[in-house]
Amino acid sequence: MSGPTLSASEFADVTGMTRDRLRTWERRHGWPEPVRSDGGARRYATDDAARVVAVRRLHESGVPLDRAIEQHANAALRSLAASTWRALVDELPMPVVLLSGPIPLTVVHANAMLRERADGPRTGDIVEDVAPWFTADEGYERMRSLFTGRERVAASTHPDWSAGMQQPARSMAIRVPQRPGTLPLVALVGIETGANRRAQSDVGLHRRERARLADRTTRIEQWAATTAEITRISDQDTIRALRMAMHALRKATGVADAAAFMLRDGVPVLLTCLRGRFSPPREVASELLSACDDDTPAWLEPAIASTLGAPATCGVTVTAVPARGDAPAAFIALAGIRPLDVGHAETSLFEACAAQVARMAGAVAAGA
Repeated sequence: MSGPTLSASEFADVTGMTRDRLRTWERRHGWPEPVRSDGGARRYATDDAARVVAVRRLHESGVPLDRAIEQHANAALRSLAASTWRALVDELPMPVVLLSGPIPLTVVHANAMLRERADGPRTGDIVEDVAPWFTADEGYERMRSLFTGRERVAASTHPDWSAGMQQPARSMAIRVPQRPGTLPLVALVGIETGANRRAQSDVGLHRRERARLADRTTRIEQWAATTAEITRISDQDTIRALRMAMHALRKATGVADAAAFMLRDGVPVLLTCLRGRFSPPREVASELLSACDDDTPAWLEPAIASTLGAPATCGVTVTAVPARGDAPAAFIALAGIRPLDVGHAETSLFEACAAQVARMAGAVAAGA
């Protein structure tokens, strides 16, 4: 016997047989015939694995064992049962590869869709040789088990024919019904190529971007409506009007709490707080005063935000309200776990709220 061989245990494993059953076949029918190693152990030709599986499948379907062995033991087995079936496969508008096995996994046919590719599979390619890495992939054992196990159809990985066999792709693997005089076959249908995955990834990115834009558009519409509502009450200078404006701002931004402070001699004085999580600062952090000098929203980390009484896990987005007339400078504080993404629509909302805070700060200062 020439060529690669397997131990009795390995051969039994890949063919779905037992060692005892193999010895029974050998004793009663003289097949499969092993060779003996130098130590006397049985070893079987890997080329016989497909024949043993073919005989086993035929026998399980009702063909007498001696007849099944006679058809497969020495005859030159055909890979395909009919040329018309091959032509039909060639015309399918999807890639199809037929493999014989269970070991070695050998390409016995690739339809026209794949044969036209310069890097496509070719008849006679042995998967273990052209893609050695695949023997360590979970799809390798999954595919081999289709030849010997009860499962007939499975989603399985395999070497990507369109990427030089260097990475896995995914297909539906289907065991082809066994016919007398043919090798056991598994068909890979609808092979997923690297190009497919890239296209699917691009589609996924476009969908996520579209969803993001739709969400963004909805948010802008909501913020614009909130801005209009705050502007509608802008002629009032009561604490109720200020709280209505702050409530609208908190709802639109989704923050944990919202508060308004005015600055009296550089010291923050709490005007209103919606949920009671803010308090007059125990100490005035320089970062807070710097943020109050800036005309754009600024993010203060939790360590600084805690001086305003913000929750321990929250930072604070601070928006300065410049002094207007007799009204002192003020600021809006929004407690959240991350900085706000402030665009044009958000800026308009902050400005509408700032006007209400300035009006209330002026009223408080006048009554002091």
